[in-house]
Order: sequence, then structure tokens, then C-alpha cells
Amino acid sequence: MVAPPATQQATITITDDDAAPLPTVTLAVDNEAIAEAGGVATFTATLSAAATADVTVDLGLTGTATDVDDYIASGNQIVIATGATSGSVTVTAVDDAIDDDAETVAV
Repeated sequence: MVAPPATQQATITITDDDAAPLPTVTLAVDNEAIAEAGGVATFTATLSAAATADVTVDLGLTGTATDVDDYIASGNQIVIATGATSGSVTVTAVDDAIDDDAETVAV
């Protein structure tokens, strides 16, 4: 008696490449300590790849400093335009007459 021929099989996976992966966002600040008398810090959001559409990064500003009394932020969002890789907002310190300890702004 002769054995029937063995059936063989090989499998491939077709990976969907229609949707590009979303870029990652990093946040950095150029000055970690600013003067109370009008010091300015720039917060920059940078994408790992150019934006294919406008990207909005919502910011939460916290810390021991008080908005308007101790600092003015240029915005609470960073918009990175299509084709760009970064966008920024600034935080400007307000010189008040109160003798207080150093205060913080966390983004």
C-alpha cells in the first residue's frame, strides 16, 4: 500500500499599512528658572514626525504660582500646523509687590 501524498501549508501575514502611526509628542521648556520681573519661559511641544493635519496639544497649567497674579501664559494649547514638527507657548512672570518664596508653573 502506498501512503497518500502529505499536504503542506505555509502562511503569510499581510500587514495593513494604510494608516500611518501617530507621532509621539515631547514637551520641553527653555528656561527652568525665570526672573519675577518679566522673565519668559517658552514651552515647546515637538512631534516625532511631521504633522499630516493640525495637531492640538492641550496644556494643564498648575503649580504654586497663580495665573494672572504671578504669570501670564500666551495660551493653554499648542497648535502644531500641518507639515510642522513643533509649536510653542510662552509663560511670562508678573512682578508683584508680595515678598514670597519662589513659585512654580508646571505644564
